[in-house]
Amino acid sequence: MDAGSTGSRVHVFRFGHGGADGDALELEDDTFEAVTPGLSSYAADPKAAATSLDPLLDLAMATVPAKQHGKTTLTVGATAGLRLLPGKQADDILNAVKVHLKEKYPFVVEPASGVTVLDGQSEGAFAWLTLNYLLGHLGKPAGETVAAIDLGGGSVQHAYALSDPKAASEAPPGYVRALAGGGKRYSVYVHSYLGFRLMAGRSAVLKQGETESSKAAAATATTAATTTVKTSDDEGHPCVPAVPCSAATTTTTTSSNSATSSESRKEKAGEVAKTNPKHPAACSLYRYGDATHDLAAAAAGSASFAKCSGLARDAMSKSRPCGAPADQCSFDGAWGGAGRPSALYVSSYFFDRAVDAGIIDENDGSTISAEVRPSDLRVAGEKACSAGPEASDAAAAFPAAKAETAPFMCLDLAFQHALLTHGFGLEESKPVTIVKKVSYRGKEVEAAWPLGAALNNMAG
Repeated sequence: MDAGSTGSRVHVFRFGHGGADGDALELEDDTFEAVTPGLSSYAADPKAAATSLDPLLDLAMATVPAKQHGKTTLTVGATAGLRLLPGKQADDILNAVKVHLKEKYPFVVEPASGVTVLDGQSEGAFAWLTLNYLLGHLGKPAGETVAAIDLGGGSVQHAYALSDPKAASEAPPGYVRALAGGGKRYSVYVHSYLGFRLMAGRSAVLKQGETESSKAAAATATTAATTTVKTSDDEGHPCVPAVPCSAATTTTTTSSNSATSSESRKEKAGEVAKTNPKHPAACSLYRYGDATHDLAAAAAGSASFAKCSGLARDAMSKSRPCGAPADQCSFDGAWGGAGRPSALYVSSYFFDRAVDAGIIDENDGSTISAEVRPSDLRVAGEKACSAGPEASDAAAAFPAAKAETAPFMCLDLAFQHALLTHGFGLEESKPVTIVKKVSYRGKEVEAAWPLGAALNNMAG
């Protein structure tokens, strides 16, 4: 069970034995369901967090034959959302889940590892194992496997098998994990960039814009104290071309549990509309973790993909030392590894935004993967950043996007483009495969970490 930052999901895997010797695990079925919000949204109420999983657990009860309930292992892995909670909040939620499972459900839950906060390295490693298992690459040389980048709500994971044994042995501590699959052992580079998944990335880029605006204002005030300085409230943020809300209709985009009531938000919207009619968008807040950002739409024509991308690149701190030669550093002080495979698969919000932007046509829901290039994200991002100053303009430009997503298309696409080109060093023309699911034995299977975790558990 994946208790993520934006929701909780259950996978009920059923395996058979195949291969020439009958020892290979072959996935026969994956029953999947999801609920929102995630466990981290119940930080103040651990019992409610535990019971929020009941619809998923009830599905597992109905899917697993009754005679197998007491023999079936259940694992709950909480990811980025719980990793960000302060103090004992995460532990309190996990303890409440353990008690709830013991009291209500008959599945086998390992005392030490059954309910945990999954560290980013494990999440990335299991996602790599899942992808290469479904693609049939396990058992092949490292260079014939694929690299994986998973972009979700809280952190981004990068994983690939190292071809050079020397690179694996000389890697800085904490970057290489030994995994087995297809009868072969791999040294897998894996790193989780906490704070650079999509929802967290939005916050990082918005904060970078606020920081640079404050620095510019301070510098101007120092050199010309009598000059009136325009702040971000006057000029808006270069990544926000559309008004996310109005005095009549308010929308709060949040990935934390501290949402303000709709009534108080409407009252504030009315006050803002009267006192500052130029920027009714100031009524909208974007929250992630402990950070809150006022979203003031940029003045007409001032939003810019180039400026937004620049803020995203600055937020990644590419020049920060990583404890290895500079040409081996990735971003945010991380070692980037060496000798990665040429094939790269990216998933989660990369797929979602490609659909929203019209890069991938998913009208009938049949598309599960597509080859794109970073340049495709740039072209779509330029379109998003040049949209008009009303929410309806962004919605009209991207009819496939949800109403709450459309105003963030400029920011999201600029961040994703910067992540691939600046963060991971891809050329604009480098083809990558964006994947939602993988076709495996005639079925479409989600390329997510829980399958890799299940395979790892059974191998152990």
